[in-house]
Amino acid sequence: MSIIYILFFKNQGINNLLNFNLIIFYEIIGLSKYFSSPSPDFISISFPLFMISSIFKPPNQKEDALLQNHIPILVFCIYVITVKLASIPIMLLFIFIVIKYRSERQQLLRILILLTLIVFPWLVRNIIITGWLVYPFPSIDLFSFDWQVPISNVIAEKFAVTGYARSPGDLPLSAAQMNISDWFPPWWHRIGSRMDKIVLLLSLVSPIIAFFGILIKKIKTDYFTIVIILTSFIGVLFLVYACS
Repeated sequence: MSIIYILFFKNQGINNLLNFNLIIFYEIIGLSKYFSSPSPDFISISFPLFMISSIFKPPNQKEDALLQNHIPILVFCIYVITVKLASIPIMLLFIFIVIKYRSERQQLLRILILLTLIVFPWLVRNIIITGWLVYPFPSIDLFSFDWQVPISNVIAEKFAVTGYARSPGDLPLSAAQMNISDWFPPWWHRIGSRMDKIVLLLSLVSPIIAFFGILIKKIKTDYFTIVIILTSFIGVLFLVYACS
């Protein structure tokens, strides 16, 4: 919803920046069902919302010229991945910030060392617990420890994740092996209210319209707004792809 707001109302300036942040706040409040849950969903959703609201600027406000102003966003990008691996599309935001400030090599190097200190314990934890660098990714098989989870179990876990995303309650193996024509209709029926479906469709269609408008120079925007739109669009595609 917040990305749709960026696309259509960003040109109004500071008043709409307030409205935009109110929408972000409303979306985070909507995650209250996860407050008492051990699920990592609250962090994996609320943190990216925070990053988007932090990097988004109205057109009458100059974008931050210093890399150090974006260090919290870089840190959160890495941290969210360690909380929930399915948040991997947010790394596009990380990559685009690095590209934007690629000339500041020394400071980027210091930041990357800091970020390594964040992700390294997570990787070590994966190895200690499962024997795999990234679990459950059977394609990344780098070790042969005695305690390593058998590859058959890793594949079964991957099927379970895919199957649950497609059809919670069904047998994971059968759901994971369904064709898109089999799993998509019931998945679409379960994703929520009519408004949720409309928002999902707009999240897929509106970025395409925006990029077309940018190409024909009918829509004027800045670097970071394009980055937010692209990252969010890839995130929605990844959501659908993860189920396919």
